Amino acid sequence: MLKKSKFRQGSLVLLFLFFGSVSSFAHPHIVVDYSVRLVQTSSGGLTGIRVTWLFDPLFSQEVIFEVDRNRDQVLQSGEIEMVYSFAFQSTAFYNYFTRFQIDSGDIIFPTEVRDFHARIEGRRLAYEFTLPLAENQANWTPTNSKLSVWIYDETFFSAFIPKDPPFEGNSLGFQTRFFKDEARVITYDSGDLGTRTTRTNPDKIEFIRP
Repeated sequence: MLKKSKFRQGSLVLLFLFFGSVSSFAHPHIVVDYSVRLVQTSSGGLTGIRVTWLFDPLFSQEVIFEVDRNRDQVLQSGEIEMVYSFAFQSTAFYNYFTRFQIDSGDIIFPTEVRDFHARIEGRRLAYEFTLPLAENQANWTPTNSKLSVWIYDETFFSAFIPKDPPFEGNSLGFQTRFFKDEARVITYDSGDLGTRTTRTNPDKIEFIRP
């Protein structure tokens, strides 16, 4: 097993790549395919969203090389803890690149996460985690009718690409919609390079209760 101090040193490189200073980058350096499913009670009550990220092969192999020391392509509990500590926990600073909204209320930037899990799919690294509504000051009640979800990186360092479709599992009692949100505009500036500015609309996922 690689000593933790050496792993920590290597992880600092990974954290710089994923979460470091991004103002000088003009194009995405990490690509993440994502999907979302609802976390519900047996009666259909909504308690949170379960998010899946599937990383591009290059970034995946950087992390897998550091943590999968026995090269069995299976992440054990201790290895998952290292992934969480050194290659996921810092995303809290970016609110896990997620925003959500109940009906027409305020946009909510999540700060709490539960049930993190990491695994290897082929040669790619996948994360799964739950953003519970109550812990993130989002109070879903029986009178609410719509949950909106956006997942994107405002810095343009990471490109979050929705899977086709971006929904997973059965959404008991909900209909789903997915579209470009023309009401919201993201402006990506290449920063120190000063070469271009890109404006785009983020993808929006809606879970609607009829």
